[in-house]
Amino acid sequence: MTDNPIVPLEKSQVDQISRILGQAFYDDPGYRYIFPETEERKLHHITWLCTLSLRYAQPYGFTYTTENSLKGAAVWIPPGQYPLNTWRILRIGMYATPFKLGMSALRRVLKLLKKLEECHIHDMSMPHWYLYLLGVDPVYQEQGIGSALLQPILQRSDTEKIPCYLKTFNEKNIQFYQKHGFEVVTVVDIADVELQFWSMKRNPSHV
Repeated sequence: MTDNPIVPLEKSQVDQISRILGQAFYDDPGYRYIFPETEERKLHHITWLCTLSLRYAQPYGFTYTTENSLKGAAVWIPPGQYPLNTWRILRIGMYATPFKLGMSALRRVLKLLKKLEECHIHDMSMPHWYLYLLGVDPVYQEQGIGSALLQPILQRSDTEKIPCYLKTFNEKNIQFYQKHGFEVVTVVDIADVELQFWSMKRNPSHV
């Protein structure tokens, strides 16, 4: 990864990284639930949701990407900034969701968000770094980029002795995160749909 140093994401890069994340999450089980129909599950819908997440998180200054060519991003919410701020969510454009995605998709988004937030509040009562999103362009996956994108905050977590937390809908991700010190905290089955997510926590290293 020496040819791709990890750097903070610039505001001017949000749209490009959103497209990369849209591709990275295209087959994610959570997004398949939100957009169950092949025709409906369009890349630009997923990309739009990723854009909202980036618009929300990027001003904090803890969203990281690769410097020489954009290949992915790690999007972090810093300690003390969860739960997410409702007014800030509305300002970045969430109010347009019914018009962008349709009411059926909006209902599914809200159902997921409710479950995710309930789990998050239950799991983490202390200050923590929240890994909001981590995605790598499918062309560049399995090349160590995701691991490199995590390092700035994992190292900071160890220095500051503050834990990290994340949630994933993809069981294949569990082993990847375990390699970086995360452990499964909770497994949540979402009623009436064949969908699960896993919450994971990483305690700071004492080394």
